[in-house]
Amino acid sequence: MKTSITRIFAFLVLICGLIVIYVDIIDLWNTKDQHTVNVDFALETLEVSHRLNVLIPIGKEHYFLALKENENGIDGYIVRGSTKWHKTSFNESGYAVSTSGAEIAGLSKELKTKYQTRIHAKVRDIEGILQADVHFPLGEDHYIDLQYRPRAIFKLITLLLILLEIVMGIVIAKRHIENKTFLTGYLIAVILTVFLFIGTIFISM
Repeated sequence: MKTSITRIFAFLVLICGLIVIYVDIIDLWNTKDQHTVNVDFALETLEVSHRLNVLIPIGKEHYFLALKENENGIDGYIVRGSTKWHKTSFNESGYAVSTSGAEIAGLSKELKTKYQTRIHAKVRDIEGILQADVHFPLGEDHYIDLQYRPRAIFKLITLLLILLEIVMGIVIAKRHIENKTFLTGYLIAVILTVFLFIGTIFISM
């Protein structure tokens, strides 16, 4: 009885963990929060470094403030993107390389609370320099994620591999498959998937 309860608990923990890590796969079907805007200027407002056990760097997040001047004032958008995207779309002064502006297409998401204060402070500084208020059509606590699609696709592929290998593992155990070549290939696939799984954990931080 205790063994059964332990297995059920472990299974529930596994399911909850997979849901937390892979929940943003549904972003691929989220059309309601997709936005495309055109901006004239963008500068980085926040760089977040992620570290494993405080010491090992595992990646960075970059948030930018993108601005568009129009007849009603200045519209602002918080954008999560890469430094490569910024260097490609904007010059060293922060202005769009193209005379028609830079197009930003992505999914609107809510900023993590721990980032809001720092980004808001930067926005206030920019407003002081411009001597004008910045209006945020999507809200000052939301950002446009330019990288949601490749991240969601990567997670979807990893999740499908995990589920497939779980099913294959059950089949191997029940049919007592002992073919060494097959088992070696399965073991290699599991090891590769473990590395992919670790990668999905890192990009979820």
